Amino acid sequence: MIHFFISRPIFASVIALILVIFGGVALLVLPVSRYPNVIPPQVRTTATFTGGDAATVADTVATPLEQAINGVDNLIYIQSTSSNDGVATVSATFAVGTDPDIASVDVLTEVNEARPQLPPAARDRGITIETASPQITAVISLVGQTERFDELFLSNYATINIVDRIRRLEGVGRVVNFTRRDYAMRIWLDPAKLDYFKLDPVDVITAIREQNAPFAGGAIGAEPAPEGQDFSYTVSTKGRLETAEQFKEIVLRARPDGTVVTVGDVARVELGAESYGSAAHYSGNTAAQIGIFQAPDANALELLSAINAEMEEISQRFPDGIRYEIGFDTSRFVTAAVQEVVKTLGFAILLVVLVVFVFLQKWRATMIPSLVIPIALMGSFGLMYLLGFSVNQLTLLGLILAVGLVVDDAIVVVENVNRHLSEGEARETATRSAMSEVIGPIIATTAVLFALFVPVAFIPGISGLLYNQFSLTVAIAVGLSTLMSLTLTPALSRVILKPATEEPALPFRWFNRGFDAIRTGYVWLLRWLLRLSWLVFAAFIAIVAVTVVLFVNRPTGFVPSEDQGYFIVNVQLPEAASFQRTRDVVFDIEDTIQGVTGVRDVVAIAGSSFVGNVNAPNFGFLIPILESWTDRPPDQNVNAIIADLRKQFAGYQDAQVQIFNAPPIPGVGSTGGVRLQLQGLEYQDPKVMAAQAQSFIDALNERPEVGRAFTTFSAGVPQIDFTVNRERAEQAGVPIGRLFNTSQAFLGSTFVNEFNKFGQTYRVFVQADTEARDSLADIAMLKVRNASNDMVPLETLIDAEYTTGPQAVSRYNLYPAVEIQAQPAPGISSGELVAGVEETAAENLPGAFGYEWTGAVFQQKQAAGWSPIIFTLAVLLVFLVLGAQFESLSLPFVVVLAVPFAAFGAISGLAIAGLDLDIFGQIGLLMLVGLSAKNAILIVQFARAQKGEAMGSVDAVIEAARLRLRPILMTALSFILGVMPLIISTGAGANARISLGVTVVSGMLAATILSLLMVPVIYVLIERLRASFARRKGEAAAQA
Repeated sequence: MIHFFISRPIFASVIALILVIFGGVALLVLPVSRYPNVIPPQVRTTATFTGGDAATVADTVATPLEQAINGVDNLIYIQSTSSNDGVATVSATFAVGTDPDIASVDVLTEVNEARPQLPPAARDRGITIETASPQITAVISLVGQTERFDELFLSNYATINIVDRIRRLEGVGRVVNFTRRDYAMRIWLDPAKLDYFKLDPVDVITAIREQNAPFAGGAIGAEPAPEGQDFSYTVSTKGRLETAEQFKEIVLRARPDGTVVTVGDVARVELGAESYGSAAHYSGNTAAQIGIFQAPDANALELLSAINAEMEEISQRFPDGIRYEIGFDTSRFVTAAVQEVVKTLGFAILLVVLVVFVFLQKWRATMIPSLVIPIALMGSFGLMYLLGFSVNQLTLLGLILAVGLVVDDAIVVVENVNRHLSEGEARETATRSAMSEVIGPIIATTAVLFALFVPVAFIPGISGLLYNQFSLTVAIAVGLSTLMSLTLTPALSRVILKPATEEPALPFRWFNRGFDAIRTGYVWLLRWLLRLSWLVFAAFIAIVAVTVVLFVNRPTGFVPSEDQGYFIVNVQLPEAASFQRTRDVVFDIEDTIQGVTGVRDVVAIAGSSFVGNVNAPNFGFLIPILESWTDRPPDQNVNAIIADLRKQFAGYQDAQVQIFNAPPIPGVGSTGGVRLQLQGLEYQDPKVMAAQAQSFIDALNERPEVGRAFTTFSAGVPQIDFTVNRERAEQAGVPIGRLFNTSQAFLGSTFVNEFNKFGQTYRVFVQADTEARDSLADIAMLKVRNASNDMVPLETLIDAEYTTGPQAVSRYNLYPAVEIQAQPAPGISSGELVAGVEETAAENLPGAFGYEWTGAVFQQKQAAGWSPIIFTLAVLLVFLVLGAQFESLSLPFVVVLAVPFAAFGAISGLAIAGLDLDIFGQIGLLMLVGLSAKNAILIVQFARAQKGEAMGSVDAVIEAARLRLRPILMTALSFILGVMPLIISTGAGANARISLGVTVVSGMLAATILSLLMVPVIYVLIERLRASFARRKGEAAAQA
């Protein structure tokens, strides 16, 4: 088959062109992303029990929903948060690869089963189920430039004109208006006036429900009708009200004298906000902040492109004085990181071509392997499209490594053809002779690389997906380069290459003389080492031992933290701090951060916790957005800015200011660091949970691995406990239900029903006016009507006392839980941090408490223990493939023994650079198994062939090493220099590139040097052992 292509260069060229065209078309439509789709799908169920405290909402709303959802297919963990604003959120997280639509349907089915168990008030408000990534993809800031546009206007303008249109875009999972000031009809009750008319809130609620409701009017003259009916009329009614004036006219009581008592007589009515517990700024200006969460299978770049186009169209109708900004945009990092990798790829190609030219010294010879690079890379894009891959950091990094690999086989072919041409053979004869010698090693090395990637398919979770896309991309590129080396390269060699007829240029002559001297010295050194073969083998054992020690002591990690162009600031004021106080503190912090060099804009939101995922009056968060990576010097990277701000806010008196880098994998955790859920296995109450959590946190903060451990949970929020005296209530003729409903309506607001305005549906709420509920003494003014139509003061039926309780209650996998976050100390890896936390938990947690990892550590734990298995399987498969190729078990053993050289170099390089062995380093190590074997194969295969020509094993291996030194060094240098740009990376995504680059460059460098020196020696030792064993076996057979 190979000889077929040697004589048909046009046929071989057509195959190459088809690959390039197919890949070029695929490249135009391939999606671009940071990582493959590795975010575990999350289905979020939200229900609201207006006026309910956290504990009540957890017991009556969250628990039934959790119990129903728990156990659906592919669920990996379930978490709920119930807060004092009456909102219960249940987040069900599913295994990576689960279809989010099917997961959503499964959750909906279970929620419908649980719906009858919920309180009527929660059922009336409705239950929402959304499928989205937990990571914010972008924030649209609608900025008011004049005082006319306050938070209420901006929030509702955004909801009416922007939110629904953005929600319809493909790829949008969830849209959240963080300002949370949707219009609502607010009925502000005056307790004194209610008392005067002998009414209570229940009377007002009943009247509104009766008189603000949609009614069907019917029709006049509709069929069946009398004979001769000429006209038919639809009767329209105005059941639902629309304006505050209309609500004021709702009749509460009609007197016999014809006068009436209306809502306007006992309450102040206005079109207000559903919630007043939030405020937002964008770089110092009042703004509405719209958070966009992408769907689990969406592409961030495509989504942001659609959002930008939609917002550009919407903004054409903005009133003067309103503008929008998309300051927080995670696609900025994706675009910048991909551009950096593409630049690195181009630089790598240039370096590889330069190395090839330096070694081959002829433009004809250089052109042939250089042509393989674009063909293999473009063809790879075509196969990536068929496999459903995207152009992401991993696939592009795979192609960068492939640049140094795809020329290897072509170099081996061209170099061998040149050697035969220099011996006087004709072009076609030289090509055929050269191919007959190298076809075996080419197929063997390719089979070895393919064998490496088979075990990768068994790695579970996110790690498996990251390994797969990288490994398969490299395998595709190498496979296509092998195809070209066996088809196009020999065809072009026959046509283009010609014997050297003149001396090379002077620089090349210097290079050749230097290389010949190196080769002579290498052969001399090799002969000397062969005489000390057992000493060399002892050195090999020492290298293996040192490698094992380095591996055991090298800190591990998952995915390196990056400068993603933003960071997160969480603000927590003391318990019971008012929202107004929180707003002032958050905006003060905003002003400070806005003045920091390198910060471009700041998104500031008061009334919500980014870390705790809860709405509360004493929480706020900010997202500072940094200048572009190219506009910031190295000393203004995100870690440097965070470190400076931590020092600046360390003594901040008004609040705790917690500053975090972005999570390494968007959607897997809300911040950097590690997260665990402390669980009460005996369903302990919040105060017990808080005490144990604080004790555990204190122990963690004593660990050297922990920079800071903390939780946002507190059970010490000042509260007032109402205890109803049921006996007195019965004696006073007040039904218990009416008493609770009255208390809720006065103090916590009661959702009544809906009304329509601006094409939207809004809610109606009844609540006491602000002056009637700003202190415990105001309860004296609140009264409930009894069965005898008398007004009974609430204070006579309720015992009130000050107490403390939680702002929010969380559960994890059905147990009460407290989320604890820990940041690593400087110089500590995530693996060391996790080990330290686990050791502390084992020493300090009583048996009634447990913990579970969540977020990135959960995913890391899923793949824990797989790396050694994968590497062992990879080495075993390489051994078996080579055994089949060589029809020998001793020769593959020699090749496999070269793997520790690469591992030694890689782990030493990481240690010198001070880097963790993270997933990119592990991917690099897997690659090195094949690369180190490749060099050994070139020597062992040729030595075996030489020995078959009546040479002894020593002479054969020396000749093989001498002849293969040039292609080995050429391929090794082309690979090392092709990957070298990764090590000097800067900008977006640099840490991942550096980790991979250091691993493969140091590993390949060590593998090349040590393999050239030790593999021939080990080969001779193995051959002597094999010959000795065969001789003894023959003698034993003769004696028998």
